[in-house]
Amino acid sequence: TKHANAFDALFNLRILYVWENQISMIEPGTFNSLVNLEELALQVNLLSLNQFGVFSRLSRLTALSLASNRISSVGSPTFSN
Repeated sequence: TKHANAFDALFNLRILYVWENQISMIEPGTFNSLVNLEELALQVNLLSLNQFGVFSRLSRLTALSLASNRISSVGSPTFSN
């Protein structure tokens, strides 16, 4: 699990790779402070993406990798408030 304040001090971060960390859940708000994030790689984890709005504030995100997770479907609430 990644907690909501895990990346608060990294607001200038543009690329984040979090591969093979056995992450099963990302709390809503975890990425809210990463306003400049352009690329996010979360492959080879245990994510199912049942949480709403996990990526909603990543307005500059151009690349998102979720390969090799436990995702069966991704609904629009995952990317909205």
